[in-house]
Amino acid sequence: MSAVAEQPAVTVPKPSGARVYAAKRDDLVDAGTGEIIETVLGKRLQFTDGQLIVPERGAVRGAPGGVARLPRQYVIDHLEGRGEPGDKDYVEPHPLFGDSEEGFILVPRAVPKMSEEEAQGVVGMAIAGDEEGLEALLAAERAGFDRPELTDLVTDTLEKVRAARAAPSD
Repeated sequence: MSAVAEQPAVTVPKPSGARVYAAKRDDLVDAGTGEIIETVLGKRLQFTDGQLIVPERGAVRGAPGGVARLPRQYVIDHLEGRGEPGDKDYVEPHPLFGDSEEGFILVPRAVPKMSEEEAQGVVGMAIAGDEEGLEALLAAERAGFDRPELTDLVTDTLEKVRAARAAPSD
């Protein structure tokens, strides 16, 4: 009986919790009048180089020149809205949200393809009969990017490992 080398743990990438908004103009100022039309808690938001980045944690810095820090969730709710109409805590999305010409959009995050290392890690865990490792990998992927190609592979592999374990040996 040959020894099976221990398989290294497979780590899956996790998406950043940061949100990136893009606009064609650097701030939301009425082009005709120069009037500031966008403030949150009385502080102006600034799109720098066409982007406003709301960090994963912490606060959002207001426009340059100010030291104002705006609560992250409040900025997201103000820009994207919150809840459904009729909910007591419903907040309408900003009127320019989703307007790629005059307003701003939420930039979709890039989802990486399943890597060769991830696929080989699944194969290695299957050969080793590592149900716990496969379950942990599946949970990590579902909590992260939830890529169907990887979750389907792990789910199918896990079913096969369990079936092989349950099958009577000759």
